[in-house]
Amino acid sequence: MSLIALIPGPIRAWLGRRWALRQLPSSLVAGDLCSVVSDDETFGVVKVLAVDPDGFHVRVYREKFQWRPLQARSSDLSLGSVNDPQGFGMGHLPLSRAAFGAWQPVFICREALVAEELDGYRMWQDASGGYFG
Repeated sequence: MSLIALIPGPIRAWLGRRWALRQLPSSLVAGDLCSVVSDDETFGVVKVLAVDPDGFHVRVYREKFQWRPLQARSSDLSLGSVNDPQGFGMGHLPLSRAAFGAWQPVFICREALVAEELDGYRMWQDASGGYFG
């Protein structure tokens, strides 16, 4: 049995959130592409659409990689569709700071934002949406 298993669940969850927040690069801004860890232990790429005090708004691309990508361009990536056998991404996903930190984002490069990339973010603003995580 590991020592971590001896820590009560609520405390373990709190420590996990604190660790995730420490993993966030402090300089991320809109337009940044980052590699992130996926649930299936592969790596993905996200584009930061906006940053606010409560969280990050990201565009999640469908491509998965066996190793953390060191280079990427959004023009080479896609969102796919729900019916795509190779998976799909999301045009806009609002994540709490802890949730995004848990993805262990690593800065790749900075690109300009395209107006249509912000469509989902604007709808979220109009609906006074919340955050995942």
